[in-house]
Amino acid sequence: MTPKLSVLMITYNQEKFIAQAVDSVLMQKTDFDYEIVIGEDRSTDKTRQILLDYQARHPKKIHLLLHEKNLGSGQNIVTTWEKCRGKYIALLEGDDYWTAKEKLQTQVDFLEASPTYSMTFHNVTMLFDNGTARPWKYIPKNVRRKTFYVQDLFKNNFIPTGSVVARREALSGFPAWFPDLTIGDWPLFLMLAHRGPIKFFNRFMGVYRVHAGSTIAGLPDSVRLGIHVVIFRNFNIYSGFQYNKHSHRALFNTFANLAWRHLKTGNINASLVDVGAFLKHLGLYGVAKIGEILNLKKREVSRVRVLD
Repeated sequence: MTPKLSVLMITYNQEKFIAQAVDSVLMQKTDFDYEIVIGEDRSTDKTRQILLDYQARHPKKIHLLLHEKNLGSGQNIVTTWEKCRGKYIALLEGDDYWTAKEKLQTQVDFLEASPTYSMTFHNVTMLFDNGTARPWKYIPKNVRRKTFYVQDLFKNNFIPTGSVVARREALSGFPAWFPDLTIGDWPLFLMLAHRGPIKFFNRFMGVYRVHAGSTIAGLPDSVRLGIHVVIFRNFNIYSGFQYNKHSHRALFNTFANLAWRHLKTGNINASLVDVGAFLKHLGLYGVAKIGEILNLKKREVSRVRVLD
């Protein structure tokens, strides 16, 4: 029997956290069948053995993808997604966990009743594993909104990965550039939201853990911003340039940040290159904005002619 939902989990060297992540899935109370598909990326610690023990106890529920070599997070997402059979896919990384037993049921119920929506997400608690800060509640800035759109994701990635339940058919396949990305969640959300709105639940139903082993936590700002550039450029092509204005605005903001960071570190040449790219995308944003205004004027004129 095909499950209605697949929980997609990727993990690498997370022996301290993986059991809590899996247990938080197994505690879910649903009126539908679900599977847990885990991409284990050739960990060098005890993560794989822990998962094999869980699979032995839940052979019908847990499906392990034991990679023979380390694929990297991007390719691991692709490979694991392609093995998911459910109509819906819930995301959970091996170092995060869920806290509400009704989480999956709540999000699936909404998607079943709202076929135009591509995905859902909710609030999470940020947990700092090294003790440098107390846990705090993560809430998007526009907390009063119940619906977000792909355009909102050009400003920043405000969606915690472990809070997402998405419609599998919203993504027909992964582009060739995706597996090489160090940051996979943001472009994935852009591609999903390209197919429909995003539902936000203003409820705390999970925990996002911040620790030294986190992929993003270990990246320098300049590297992280460079990845943002790749994401915006590639997604603009992927979408058929439907979001030119938003893409160029995101790019000129990103290059402005890069120029400032390179300047602070004394890398004048890199800063000048960034300034050039900033000016280029600022100009392209202006062109796209003017084109948008002209198209609106044309539609207004056409409407007036019809009324006449």
